[in-house]
Amino acid sequence: MIRQTAVATIESGEKTVTQGTPTEQLCAVMRGYWKFVRTPVFSTIYRLVLGELHQFPDLARFYADEVVARGLKLFSGIIRRGVETGEFREIDPMVAARMLVALTIMNGIWRDEQTGVPLLRHKKDEEVFRELAHFYLHSLTASEGAFAQADGAPSDTVSFLPFYND
Repeated sequence: MIRQTAVATIESGEKTVTQGTPTEQLCAVMRGYWKFVRTPVFSTIYRLVLGELHQFPDLARFYADEVVARGLKLFSGIIRRGVETGEFREIDPMVAARMLVALTIMNGIWRDEQTGVPLLRHKKDEEVFRELAHFYLHSLTASEGAFAQADGAPSDTVSFLPFYND
C-alpha cells in the first residue's frame, strides 16, 4: 500500500520538477503533496506510521528510505536550486524541507474531520493550501530587510514588522 500510494506520489513529484523556476516547481510539488495528504489513504498510512511502524523494523526502514528520505530529497533539491539562483534566501534546504512536511501534515490533520481535531473543517482544502503555500513561500523568499533571529541574537532592522524591536 505504501509503495502504491506514497512512493507513487513522490515519483509523480520527481517528474514535475523538470520545468519552471524553483518557486513554480515547489508550488507544483507542494500542491501534489497537499492533495495526497488530504486523501483517506494518507490518513491510514499516517495512523499506521504513528501507531505500529515501530513493531516492524523492515517496514520502518523501507518507509524511512523510500518515503521520508526520498520526499525530503525532492523538496530540498528544489529549495537548494532556489537558494543557488537567489530566488530563495540562504537556508539549509533539508531543514526547510522538513518544516514544509510538518506544516503540510499538520494542516492536513487539522482539516480532516475524521481525526477528532478538525480545527480547519470550516475552510475548503484550496483555501488552506493557499494559506500554507503563501506562508511557506514567503518564509523562503529572499528579502532586503533583516529577519529577527530565532536564537535570540539581536538583529538590525526588521523592516516588515509594524512595531519597533526593543
